[in-house]
Amino acid sequence: MKFKELNIWLLSLLSMVKIADLKKDILQSGLPTEIQVSNLLKQDNWIVINQYPYIDEKTQKIRTLDIQSVKSFENGKICHLFIECKKSADHQWIFYTSSGEPESMSILFRFFDHLARELSRQKVTEMEGPLYSVHPNLVDSKIGIISYIPFKKKDDFNTAKNQILSAMSSRKLYANEERIIYPVIVFDGDIYEVQITGKDVALNKVDYVKFLSSMISQITPILIDVVTLGYFPSYLNLINKELGPSHSYSELVALFKKELRDLQEKSKST
Repeated sequence: MKFKELNIWLLSLLSMVKIADLKKDILQSGLPTEIQVSNLLKQDNWIVINQYPYIDEKTQKIRTLDIQSVKSFENGKICHLFIECKKSADHQWIFYTSSGEPESMSILFRFFDHLARELSRQKVTEMEGPLYSVHPNLVDSKIGIISYIPFKKKDDFNTAKNQILSAMSSRKLYANEERIIYPVIVFDGDIYEVQITGKDVALNKVDYVKFLSSMISQITPILIDVVTLGYFPSYLNLINKELGPSHSYSELVALFKKELRDLQEKSKST
């Protein structure tokens, strides 16, 4: 083999190695999870905005959320999903869950909600959403109150949680009778509930946890839906079951165009 041919062969081999490394890195990242979640949303007639930009209120820098998704239902309600996607093949997410009385927790949420309304004089995110009756929510489920990432691995749960709360706070989008908002973390990995009694540790593998947090710069509590990638289609089915028939993508675009024309006509008349 001549030197020139050998050189070409070596360059080709190096290129193949680089491509293989790139593919390996992509598969180990959260990108495939984000793409899968996006496709599932589109198949279910959601409008999907990937790499949704927002201004971080603390740093005043532009950041991005993995997915902001919107769906319109025939009953007039519009549902927003603020989604972060994470993946891990070598560590799990563990949540300590509270078995406190749902009624007392609901009263506490309402107290904070009304207090925040009085302090801010504006609507704040409601805790008791339309999925209240069908989710394993306050009615028939425990609430995650402490998160733990074992073996001192990277705490990507809190990273995802803070990203969602920051995006929601920046967006200034508040829930009301027509608008429903759900923060969601989709995890391509294993999720466990943990209960500890003395030295006895009980682990229960689950697909869905509601984690109690609070909005950034607000005292209002908020529940974040944490679901496995495998459970995500069932999660979307819960929304459809509760809210009923939705508009198709083309119908939704037509509705937005009509609203835009109405706004333009209104602005002209004023």
